[in-house]
Amino acid sequence: KNDKLLNVIQTLDNYYLLDKMRFACTMMNRQKSIIVEKQTEDKLIKYILEYLEDHPMEKLPLLQFYYNLYQLLKSEEEDDKDQNIYYTKLKTSLDKYGKLIERGEIRQIFTAVINYCTRKLRKGEQKYLQEIFDWYSYMLDNDVLLVNGYFTPHQHFRNIVNVGFRLGKLDWTENFVNKNESKIARNYRDYIVNYCLAEVYFH
Repeated sequence: KNDKLLNVIQTLDNYYLLDKMRFACTMMNRQKSIIVEKQTEDKLIKYILEYLEDHPMEKLPLLQFYYNLYQLLKSEEEDDKDQNIYYTKLKTSLDKYGKLIERGEIRQIFTAVINYCTRKLRKGEQKYLQEIFDWYSYMLDNDVLLVNGYFTPHQHFRNIVNVGFRLGKLDWTENFVNKNESKIARNYRDYIVNYCLAEVYFH
């Protein structure tokens, strides 16, 4: 009976830790992506991070994703050199566990990582252009960007085209547009397809 009770308590703890890290990452990504007043630091997060550092997360891949994502965003905020460590850990976790995680959840994580790469790119770190392309390529190969058969949000479609032609992958980009234009919601389709093809042909 004690073992069962301990299992229930551990399950509840894991559920709480996951939700706490998920919301912490969402808040930090939101603060970095749009202009919002910086929130008061969550004092409890410090202790949660310390707990997670001392407890293996191999059996909790989603929690591992959020832990590394939070550390990545936090180290970016502090201009910490550990950014590369957490970024690499995120990519390693992707290779090991990416396909085990529900699409909506992994899409949220990927979007935060792409936002991070975009900020680095804007600071002149050109290597992140290829990184963005690689993240998008993974999402395309695994249908992570589609909800009910459509790109969600539709801005991802334009972002992919933009990255493609900036890398000089003009044939790939044109093929992408022609192959996937039906996966844009009808009320946005004509505008986005015409805009994207104009970008490709112009370049």
